[in-house]
Amino acid sequence: KTGNTTAGEFAMLPNIAGPINITAGNTTITNGLTSTGASSSVTISAAGTALVNGAIQAAGPVKITSTGTATLNKNLTSTGSSSGILVKSQGSIATGAGTNTTTGATTFTTAGGPITFWAGSDGSGTIDIANLNKFDSNSAGTTGGGDITFGGNATAASGNADKPAGPVVTATGNAVELGSSLTQNNGVQIAADGGALYIGGKTASTSASGVEYFPGLTVSAGTVEIYGETATATTVNNTAAGVFAAAYNTRDNTVSGTITATDSFSVPTDAITITGKSGSDYSLMLGNQSATNLVTTQALAGIKIYGDSTDTSSNGPFIANVSIKTTSGNITIDSANDTAIIGTSSSTNVRGVVLGDSGTSGSITISGGGPDLYSVAIS
Repeated sequence: KTGNTTAGEFAMLPNIAGPINITAGNTTITNGLTSTGASSSVTISAAGTALVNGAIQAAGPVKITSTGTATLNKNLTSTGSSSGILVKSQGSIATGAGTNTTTGATTFTTAGGPITFWAGSDGSGTIDIANLNKFDSNSAGTTGGGDITFGGNATAASGNADKPAGPVVTATGNAVELGSSLTQNNGVQIAADGGALYIGGKTASTSASGVEYFPGLTVSAGTVEIYGETATATTVNNTAAGVFAAAYNTRDNTVSGTITATDSFSVPTDAITITGKSGSDYSLMLGNQSATNLVTTQALAGIKIYGDSTDTSSNGPFIANVSIKTTSGNITIDSANDTAIIGTSSSTNVRGVVLGDSGTSGSITISGGGPDLYSVAIS
């Protein structure tokens, strides 16, 4: 089926054999779309806003483009091997909250294909992932998960027209926000085993973060790259950073998040990289009041945290209530010319840091302007 109209609300039959192509102005999908058959696919091209209020499923690719904003309140699913999901918006992309972490989650699922959220394709946008969302590019249960990308920019990646070249860029607010609850475990779940996860955000705001994550974030991917950047003149302290843990003021020991990389390597390679650049007092803030675990599970897979602040009195990266563990990979914390704060000095609210474990055979390197270490266990 092919539709072409200036604007419309599409309440279509639940199953259509063959591809579904919709070209319209402001577009709302109300009752959902299911495309079946050998040439199955769903393509929505909105010259305006795209609003998904009904689940969309195809054996082939699912592609939604919008010259306005894209709001995804229901599930997107591609069941065909290596078929992908692409949501590309000239403005912002937002998802709707689920009702629980399993059957009630808002899901974005492929069987080995990529999942790409490309916001700000005209140069400015944001990505807002609501609570109780689940992204799974490996629903077939093998190690062949597709890449998952949350990014933006007006430029496509080299050799891939359906993938942004870098972080989503915004003039105001957080560029990327993952979750919304300080008390929900598995608030946002991202599974891309065998694939690469990229999360990138850059804001020109002086009071917001490039990437903000809430404490129940759970990630498992082959490799993980998180990049966040704020304005050079950011003057805030403790409320924004390049990469920012939202649980700064509210402690909940029952909530934690884990970021796991599962690829193995023949030479030492950073499988998890977290980079924060900021003009605020802290270039990045990890963990803090609720725990964050960074883990690599395979040979020679390392973890690198890099923080660089342009603030002249900067303390650089702030890492507290964090466990960083590899099997045989290296662990690196680089604070550029700043002072890294690792752990906290409060005797009544200890938020320590664990670097390595008894089985780690890789090196541990802390470099930069000089670290301040509090309640740090190094194995």
